[in-house]
Amino acid sequence: MVNQQQVDRLTEELKNLRGQVVRDGEKIVDRVDRVLVDARRLHHEAAGTAFEPALRSVENLLTCVQRGITAQGQLKGQLRRAG
Repeated sequence: MVNQQQVDRLTEELKNLRGQVVRDGEKIVDRVDRVLVDARRLHHEAAGTAFEPALRSVENLLTCVQRGITAQGQLKGQLRRAG
């Protein structure tokens, strides 16, 4: 069962990631992956609880961040090859 402390810990992790994604992008991809795994686990465990909608949103947000970092890396690679 998911509890408030787990959600608070995930929220704190997201706050810490926010600025780093903008500044460091590709350098923190492993950390984003780790937090996404944790968010997916909590979302799954929270099925049918009051936490489920918030955890679903967090999971979706992190998936978008992960895709954005991947796309940014691919774009940089293409630009290096073209330049």
